[in-house]
Amino acid sequence: MFTNIRAAVVGSINMDLILTMEKVPQLGENVVGTDYGYANGGKGANQATALAKLSAKVKMIGKVAEDANGAKLLENLKNNNIDVSGVATDGSQT
Repeated sequence: MFTNIRAAVVGSINMDLILTMEKVPQLGENVVGTDYGYANGGKGANQATALAKLSAKVKMIGKVAEDANGAKLLENLKNNNIDVSGVATDGSQT
């Protein structure tokens, strides 16, 4: 669709942690979660993915740590045909 567009996206690359529970806790109340999951996120990564899905040539510029979440996020960007050569990797936690 937009094969002639080249874009560099500078922004966040995050791993979203999703917790499911039966109700929202009240002030001071503890509620046990029933399930949890992970989702690729970050405003920058989401913008880059959206552009790539429209066939734009995209380079992501950001930073993740050298951990399991960082590796999964980079893999997701690569799987969406996003150039990750501008993504630095260092630190202990994404």
